[in-house]
Amino acid sequence: MTAEAGIEVAPVERLGDATRASDVIATCTTAHQPFLDIRDVCPGTFVAAVGADNPAKSEIGPTLMGAATVVVDVLKQAVLMGDLNHAIKAGTMVEEGVHAELGSLVTGDKPGRRNAEEITLFDSTGVGIQDVAAAARAYEIAQVQPWRSSASGGLGRPFH
Repeated sequence: MTAEAGIEVAPVERLGDATRASDVIATCTTAHQPFLDIRDVCPGTFVAAVGADNPAKSEIGPTLMGAATVVVDVLKQAVLMGDLNHAIKAGTMVEEGVHAELGSLVTGDKPGRRNAEEITLFDSTGVGIQDVAAAARAYEIAQVQPWRSSASGGLGRPFH
């Protein structure tokens, strides 16, 4: 897989061994119990948690949610489902503790990362219009910079 991906891929015995060595962690699972918590990340890590898209699902432990700077797609939806919902129920977060909605970061109304040690976490519960907007932007970039490597500003290699 290392050759296919063009990056080093190595198995680990424990999830934390991989996540503590990572600057970026993406979770996209159907998990119903949290599996990633504060002990599994280092200062400065960004976590994109996109799998908990209904009230029964959970990927991120409440302690990590409480320690991170949390951004959600839509706050009113995130308090009802996903990892923010579980953190509120566990008492490690309150609705007012959410740093921003994604739109506020995109427009510049709220700042993103404020220091290199901050753990930032995007708790996505799924908003179709945001998905469409992201796909449209990726398509626009692909039209201008087709098939360039992602390292050089393109979208990577073609797939068939």
